[in-house]
Order: sequence, then structure tokens, then C-alpha cells
Amino acid sequence: MVSDTFGFNAHFPGRLNVSDVLNTVFNPLLTNKDVFLGELIYNAADAVMILDCDDDYDALDMEQEPPIRVSLDKQRRILTVEDAGVGMTKEELIQCLGTVARSGTQEFLKDREERGCKPVPLFGRFGVGFYSAFRVSYKVRVVTKSISDRQYIWESEEGGPFTVSPDADMFHGELFRGTKVICFLKEDSLDFLNETIVDELLASHSQRIRTSIVRVTKRRFVPWFH
Repeated sequence: MVSDTFGFNAHFPGRLNVSDVLNTVFNPLLTNKDVFLGELIYNAADAVMILDCDDDYDALDMEQEPPIRVSLDKQRRILTVEDAGVGMTKEELIQCLGTVARSGTQEFLKDREERGCKPVPLFGRFGVGFYSAFRVSYKVRVVTKSISDRQYIWESEEGGPFTVSPDADMFHGELFRGTKVICFLKEDSLDFLNETIVDELLASHSQRIRTSIVRVTKRRFVPWFH
């Protein structure tokens, strides 16, 4: 599998890596590490809402599976947030996840405004929430599939340079569309593999979004519908 390696860019001067974002934005203002889960859930909810608002996707069946899944893998120390939303192309992976403070959601809203469409209540306006995952993860891997492109993997360790490659092995499963954000948790963040802690956070965050969420266990779904 051939990977392309990139450095992070920025939409504001002097902040060209994730550690800068964590040190200047998240760490001083957000003392609770659990904010990362909310940020990932809100990003997933945006992806589902964007899909729902896009006329090109009207024919797609969005009822086949829960729009947002949160799964815990205690053996591998991994927390995954998966959505059945719009997904990303290779170019969108590079531009959106590789550019600090660039918001794909904000660009979507701006395009709708310019076309005279009615406003949509979305969360991701500033393009930095995704990077909060590095507060609890030594590595973040994003598996994504857009209807208009093949499945790709984006990966970065400790917020350093990131790679983008075709997902030839499909180790994390084949996606019809959507995105999986896979967090390889640090030693001091393993409490986010505790079902009770995660369920409490999901119950709180589910009140703010219109999309249904489930926590995936090995044999069953634990729903958080509202």
C-alpha cells in the first residue's frame, strides 16, 4: 500500500501543527479530556446532516444502519466513532483534516447561503474540534469513503505529519459511505474504554443532536435515541 505523507497547513498564521492547537486552544480552555468525544460526535452528526441536505443523495437509504456508532475495543485499547454520513474524498482528507482551522462544515454552509438555501443547524464552524482526539490518543486513524471516490485512510501519530493512502486491505471493514475515526488511546486515557463512563457522555451529547447514536458491543447495540 502506497502512502502519501504530508505536513499540516493552517488557515491562521503561525500554527502549523496539532500540538500548537492543543496547547493554545484546547488545553487552557477545556480541562476535561472527555470533550474529545463530544467533538467527534458533533462532527459525525454534521456529516449525516450534510448528507441529508444534499439533493444528490436523496435516493440513498439512510435507515439501514444507525447513523452514528461508538465502539470500544478494550483488548486493542481503541475507541472508534463511526458515521454513515457523507464521507470524504482523498482531496477532502488532505485539505480538511490536513489544514488546521479549515472547516468543511463552514464551507458547506457558506455554499448553501450563496445558493439561497435555508440555514442548517450544524456544529463544526472552526475546523479545530477533530484535533482534540490527540488529547487522548497517541495515534488517530481515519477511514472514510465518499460516494465519489474510493476508500482512504488518513493517519497521524502525536499530531505529527500525516499520511493518506488507499484502503487496499479493508482491515477496518468496507464502507459504503461514511467515516470511522479510530482513536488509539494513551495510557492515561484508558478510562474511555469504560462502558459506564462512555454511556454517560453519550447520554449527554445525544441531547444536542438530531442524529441517533449507538454504542457497539460485541453482541449488541446500546441505543441512545432521542
